[in-house]
Order: sequence, then structure tokens, then C-alpha cells
Amino acid sequence: MAIHAALDAGDYPAANALIADMRAFEDIRAEELNGTNVTGVKAALQALGLDCGATRPPSAWPLDDSQQAKLGAFLTANGLKARDPA
Repeated sequence: MAIHAALDAGDYPAANALIADMRAFEDIRAEELNGTNVTGVKAALQALGLDCGATRPPSAWPLDDSQQAKLGAFLTANGLKARDPA
């Protein structure tokens, strides 16, 4: 919403800064030739307490430990609470 509001207000520097802040999350989603796109989104939602179930094939594998750590760091850096892995 903040990106949309900045763009709507014509504040392109603010919009660009907000988009840049999303880079870590977008990098996770783009790994493995975009194979972690849905998995990354679902892992983020689960970390926020919104479990929407496992990813179905063809991208049915979970994030690895490194990807999960990057996701947790992104969520924490953006003021979102990441849950501890079970």
C-alpha cells in the first residue's frame, strides 16, 4: 500500500526506496529460476501466523535453511515478526 500511495502522490524517490526495501524478498522468490516464488510467499505468510498450506507441485519443496534464514531476516528488518522454525 505504501508503494501505491507514493506512486499515486508522484513521490517516485520514496516509491523506489520502498521497492528497493523489498529486494531481499524478491530475491528469495526468484531463486531456482523462480521456483521459490509461491514457496517464498507461503513461507512468509506462515511466519506471520497465516498458514495457507503446503505448496503443491511442481514447486512443492520447502525453502532450505539458508532461504528460510534470509526470509526471517527480511521479515525482522521490516518490523514483521518471524516465527521460530518448528
